[in-house]
Amino acid sequence: MNKLYHLHIPRTSGTGILYSIQKSFALSKNNKEHSKSFPEIFEFYYDKEKMKNWPLISGHFAINPIIENNQEIDVFSIIRKPVDQFVSIAAYRAMSANKKFDIAVLDEFLEGKEDSPLGCKLFSSDGNLQTKMLTCRIFPIKEIFEKLGCHVLGFNPNPMFFAESDMPTNEDELINKIKNIKLFEINERELINNYLIKQFKEKFKCDFISAGNHKVNSSVRSTVIPSPSQIREIENRNQMDMVLYDYVMSNGGEL
Repeated sequence: MNKLYHLHIPRTSGTGILYSIQKSFALSKNNKEHSKSFPEIFEFYYDKEKMKNWPLISGHFAINPIIENNQEIDVFSIIRKPVDQFVSIAAYRAMSANKKFDIAVLDEFLEGKEDSPLGCKLFSSDGNLQTKMLTCRIFPIKEIFEKLGCHVLGFNPNPMFFAESDMPTNEDELINKIKNIKLFEINERELINNYLIKQFKEKFKCDFISAGNHKVNSSVRSTVIPSPSQIREIENRNQMDMVLYDYVMSNGGEL
């Protein structure tokens, strides 16, 4: 079975894509066949046994399904300008903590004041999240501890770490690692919709209900514009993401 995986990088409007996928399946004549084709929105790691036979997977699972699933799988993902994506993560973290997001809170995020040693690296201030999602395996710390006989309490969501050894060290290595992933820039809605229309017709024999221009939690929407020093720090912290973004944009926003 030729499967489809939406590798959902946090804060790239992927939830809007997921909702369009769900709506498309709900309206399909083959609804029952595809009713278990994606996990709940807040599942953060790939369950090989549970999901191995699903025709479509959408989630924050990084490249794990590609590595762990032996069946052929087509992968697509959406990327975003690194500064905007980083600020959006900070804004999301502030919202989750019931904080008003402003320049001072962005400084706190940059300083790592909201991070914990066993926190979820999908929403940390470490940087290069987009590159890590596309090139690094991800694993749940709680699961590892439990295999070692340790009991871990109080973590929600399950702490997620990246295999940093998988991280590319230069542009050539990065390009080689992403060569089998279909990439789109977040604003290329027509390209994204056309790709999914074709995929749904070929794989699922149903129509894809096009994703609209959903607003994203950008620095403009939150009315917080990073200072020049903050922008420099964010760019420095996301150097590989800058390379990734420039490479995709040099190919017209589609790779």
